[in-house]
Amino acid sequence: MEINYTQILPLLIAWADGADPDSRVRGRESVGDEIARAAARLGIAGGLQEPNTAQALHNNQQRIFRWAAAETMAQQRKIAELYPAIIDALPEGLSAQLLARDSLQYRALQAAERSVKTAMKEFVRANKAIAIQELLAERQNDAVGSSSESCIYH
Repeated sequence: MEINYTQILPLLIAWADGADPDSRVRGRESVGDEIARAAARLGIAGGLQEPNTAQALHNNQQRIFRWAAAETMAQQRKIAELYPAIIDALPEGLSAQLLARDSLQYRALQAAERSVKTAMKEFVRANKAIAIQELLAERQNDAVGSSSESCIYH
């Protein structure tokens, strides 16, 4: 599998900045910790410290984000070694961008998702308009029904 090194750092930064609303992970240390834990689960050393120490939080995120810049061959080798852990740790939406961004199937799914979101917005707008009209009509009927002209005197 070919690794597109230029996509990794922006995705990690976006993840750290909260780009994935379903992710509980926030901040670079949390991203580094998730990747380190995935690396440990997968049996990848990758030059990271054991994720259970306070010092490891800082050191691992420093290393991962520095290596993700992939400015040198050594950094690219480190990221290539950690790539399975990065894919494993990334939230689904972000990993899809990394793995399938250019695939025809992924683009079709994105188009379908946009269509569904648009249809949902239009559905909600239409229902809001109907609800407002009904509520205003009820209010108008209540006002007409309580006027003195509609009262029956005995």
